[in-house]
Amino acid sequence: NKLGYVLTKAVFTTLTSGLVSGLQIAVDNGFGGQYSQQKAEWMAGVLAQYFLDNADLDTQEVEDYISELMYNEFDTVIEDGSLAEVAAQTCTFYNLCCRGQEAEVRDRIQNSLLFPTDSSAGGDL
Repeated sequence: NKLGYVLTKAVFTTLTSGLVSGLQIAVDNGFGGQYSQQKAEWMAGVLAQYFLDNADLDTQEVEDYISELMYNEFDTVIEDGSLAEVAAQTCTFYNLCCRGQEAEVRDRIQNSLLFPTDSSAGGDL
C-alpha cells in the first residue's frame, strides 16, 4: 500500500542518513555478515511494519526496537543518542503519512539526501 511504501522509504533514508552513522558503519564494515546491506534494507521494512502493526507507538518504544534490531542483526550497540533522533524522526514520518501528507514526507526525504544532517551538530530534518 501507498502508506507502507512511503513510510518504508522514509525509514530507510532516516536509518542510512547521517542520523544513524552506526548503521552505516555496521553495513560498511560487514558487521551483519556478507548480507549487511540487505539486512539494512530489511530492517527499514520491518521498522515500517512495526508502525503499521502497532497503534500509538511512542519514541522510546521505537528507539528500543531499533536498538534491538541493531544488536540482533549487526551485533552493534549504539549509545551516542542518535537512536532517539531516528525514533523521533520516524514517528514524525509515520504521523505525516497517516494524515495523508506523503508529499511532505517525500520532500523531507529528498532534502535529507541533498543536505544530510550531522547529529553531532544538533541539526534536524
